[in-house]
Amino acid sequence: MLSLAGSFSLVWLLIWLVLSCFFGLAYPLIRNYFRRIHPGQGSALLLYFWSGPALLSLVTTVLLFIAPLEGLAVSDHCHGDCGDHVPLINSPWLAGAGICLLFALVAGLAVHFSLSLSRGIKMRRQLKLLTTQDQGFQRVNSAVAAVFTLGWWQPEVYVSTALLSHCQQQDLSVILAHEKAHLTRRDNLALLLVKVFTFMLPRRLQQDVLADMHLLCEQACDFASAKRHKPVQVAETLVRIGRLLKSQHTGHAAVTTHFDGSDLELRVQALLDISQRKRLAGWQLGFLLGLTLILLYCALSPLHHGVEWLIELLETYGS
Repeated sequence: MLSLAGSFSLVWLLIWLVLSCFFGLAYPLIRNYFRRIHPGQGSALLLYFWSGPALLSLVTTVLLFIAPLEGLAVSDHCHGDCGDHVPLINSPWLAGAGICLLFALVAGLAVHFSLSLSRGIKMRRQLKLLTTQDQGFQRVNSAVAAVFTLGWWQPEVYVSTALLSHCQQQDLSVILAHEKAHLTRRDNLALLLVKVFTFMLPRRLQQDVLADMHLLCEQACDFASAKRHKPVQVAETLVRIGRLLKSQHTGHAAVTTHFDGSDLELRVQALLDISQRKRLAGWQLGFLLGLTLILLYCALSPLHHGVEWLIELLETYGS
């Protein structure tokens, strides 16, 4: 059991690491494609892309450790009895190291995820002391103009009294349509998941990915608001509210999100070119899925042989 668990853990980690490096190298080459399609679809595909290293490595490892699949996907080779087999580690210390490393990584991700959730819950509890329920949003009694969506499982929209005092009814309608789109799409949860899935990336690359995801989520909500209002009207509201929020003291930047970001120009431009942002067709998505499955199947045989070679090398070096 120790040999099987340790082998599975070590193989999963190695494939996860290799895929993370591959996806990290490929991302700058395909980054602009996510920005060219409809942002609602682009944000979903970006989340799927960066969940790929963790999920694909898990699926691949499971397939490698199903012995009957060897005859279907792995080229013939013999280890004594020449029966179906999986790549196993015989060294107890190496198997134990694989289990410990996987446990440390999963525990680190769980702690990272839990801390982010905890900070959000704590902020909501603090805001409850300052808020009153209004029609469709929480009114925050604050002299700082702010609008944001908070929460992962049951998000809520918060609008400060200072912002309400500067808003026309038309602007408020645009803002609420935008923020309610965040509720429907669960964007806060999607951003948190992307942050967790890019945990092992270099900090600069992780920041670029999170910035891209944030921009796509904001553009998707702008587009949702533009379904009820004219795109030009939404763009004008973005500019007006953005100027108001940016005019405040920088110390309040943490609570004036969504409408005062540095990506405001890109969002306005996307609204003005809204007809150019097309969704991928069903056959294109099906092609991508099919290609992924074909590549996964083709990779099983070389991975099986490569893992066995690496295990033999590590055990020889360890002895």
